[in-house]
Amino acid sequence: MLAIYKREVRSYFNSMIGCVFAAFLTIIGGVYFMVYNLYSGYPFFAYSLAGVIFMLLISVPVLSMKSFAEDRKNKTDQLLLTSPVSLVEIVLGKYLAMVTVFAIPCVIYCIFPLIIKLQGTAHFLVDYSSILAFFLLGCVFIAIGMFLSSLTESPVIAAITTCAALFFFYLLDNLLQYFPSSAISNLVIWIIIFALIGLLIYHITKNQMIAGIVTGIGCIAGIVVYFVKKTLLESLFSTLLGHLVLTDIFYNFSQNLENETFSKNDNLKRLLLIMDKFKIQMFYPVVLKLLSENVVHCDLKKKEVESDLNSGKCTTGAHCLETYIVRHKITGSSTSQYSKKCLDVIRNGFSVLYSDAKSNKVQIINDENDRIREELEHPKTDVAKMLLFCLELEKWDEKDDISSFSYNFELEHIMPKQWEQYWALTRGNSSPDERNAAINSIGNMLLLSQGLNKHIKNREFRIKVEGEIKGKKKLEGYKDKTQLKTTKEIIDAYNNGKTDWTETDIHNRTHEIYEAVILHWNIE
Repeated sequence: MLAIYKREVRSYFNSMIGCVFAAFLTIIGGVYFMVYNLYSGYPFFAYSLAGVIFMLLISVPVLSMKSFAEDRKNKTDQLLLTSPVSLVEIVLGKYLAMVTVFAIPCVIYCIFPLIIKLQGTAHFLVDYSSILAFFLLGCVFIAIGMFLSSLTESPVIAAITTCAALFFFYLLDNLLQYFPSSAISNLVIWIIIFALIGLLIYHITKNQMIAGIVTGIGCIAGIVVYFVKKTLLESLFSTLLGHLVLTDIFYNFSQNLENETFSKNDNLKRLLLIMDKFKIQMFYPVVLKLLSENVVHCDLKKKEVESDLNSGKCTTGAHCLETYIVRHKITGSSTSQYSKKCLDVIRNGFSVLYSDAKSNKVQIINDENDRIREELEHPKTDVAKMLLFCLELEKWDEKDDISSFSYNFELEHIMPKQWEQYWALTRGNSSPDERNAAINSIGNMLLLSQGLNKHIKNREFRIKVEGEIKGKKKLEGYKDKTQLKTTKEIIDAYNNGKTDWTETDIHNRTHEIYEAVILHWNIE
């Protein structure tokens, strides 16, 4: 393995691919560092590093394209396979060689936080954790490129397919919201996937029987699951693919908003959180305009600028923009007009957000309220979590301890999606379809500091609230996992004699949340 590793490292630098790759990432990282950290004075290098991730989508395919494809093209793969080295050692040798090349710019990046420290405040823990996460993310990208390179004889095709695959993983978080959630749609996707797996197996083995058997078993299994327990297929692939959003690991290190605490009056901070989580970048110029209009201290020589974030104009503007973004996110409205709206707001103020020459403003608002009511019956996960977080924040005041109130809660379904075992339907209750629809309503959701143990995740309402003793270990329920007032309302109702949770309760709570949403994000 060592001999292969040395050979691969030499080949990268003899062909200049290694030098160009390391220099390219170092220069790009340096440019972002200069613009954001040195020129703009932003203290987190992790923020600058986030911009370099996109460049990995271009540079990694160039690094990995020749790992196996070139050997197959030059027929040197036969020499490797017949050498006294195992296949695992061949793969590891090539892989570690690419990781070594990639490690060079990452090591150079470690100098940048030290430079920030020389200029002022630095955040070493966040920055170096982000560099580590960036390195590990790059290692994953290299592994993907290496695998795709092993499937072809053409380095160019390997580079193109790797680039396409990495772009897919990069955009996956945004694509998930468009994935169908119905059981039949997920069954169709299931069948298509196993058909593609069969084609891949045939491509590798050239054995029609093995490919056909695998495809047939997979398709039959999906059909059986659909007719026996179709709830298992609902939102199956959007949930599974959600675990493949590779960049989330890095952004959890580099973006620190979710670790910041919030108070009721942090309008601008909350707006930035919403824009970050909903991936709305077009309105950042509006935020900058708000900050510039409320400057209370400015020293250009020291690069010090301070704005009054609690001024009436700043808080009002932030709330107006937040209202527009949240209401449009709930209804799933198109973002195609956001750039134009941004310019209109900068030129004419926030009143233009709901101006429409073709329609009456009141009618626009009423129609939007109706759509919000409908969407709260089946909100997307990110929307539900943000709404519950903001509405919870409204219940807190200056007397409450907000030291741990940050955006790091988990979304819990009170009546579980897998309800059949412990939440059996009784006479007079709704049908299974009605129950499944109610489960996905926002009235059935709450926030917890951390998720419940899998053993009680689907248990009856009493167990979910109180927890359970299993052996000598206490499995915590809602009572042990919350400081949130909205969640405590559920617990208080339970303590006062409400020992069940029904579809009627879900519908009533959904209506209450709808009224709170309309009141909090009131256009008027």
